[in-house]
Amino acid sequence: MVDVLKSNFVEKKQAPSKSCVSNQRQVNVQNWIRRHDSWKLGLAASVEGEKLNEAITQNYIYVDWGTAFANFHAKRFGESVVVGLQVNMASIALEILSRSSGAAYLPSSQIASNDFLHPVKGAPSYRRGIHASYRESSERLDTIRTVLEQVKDLRV
Repeated sequence: MVDVLKSNFVEKKQAPSKSCVSNQRQVNVQNWIRRHDSWKLGLAASVEGEKLNEAITQNYIYVDWGTAFANFHAKRFGESVVVGLQVNMASIALEILSRSSGAAYLPSSQIASNDFLHPVKGAPSYRRGIHASYRESSERLDTIRTVLEQVKDLRV
């Protein structure tokens, strides 16, 4: 894959080595993967002043942010974490934390916009990339590019 820097995006153009058969003829499929931005995940607790050790051992909600986050989490915390609940959506963790005590890794924008969340001091943060993937031959390429342009300054 080749990285191309263009208008604040990193574009990765897949070589057209993969092909598919459509109506008895081969059609090259080219995809673009654009790194749009990244968002910062931070450990937040519903109790102000919660210490790191307490946050990851008492009512800790593990939000599944994918394999890279799981690796980050394992390297930083190892076996010291006591997961009370595992969820795959930040909105579920957010709802639980709004009603009870606990902690979870959430986007920094959610931490800042909810009065009941407090950053846990000393907790490592994690950056997660935001990507868009689409076919270069899409009939909606103009719409896709318009949407990407509109969201390029989005902060999540």
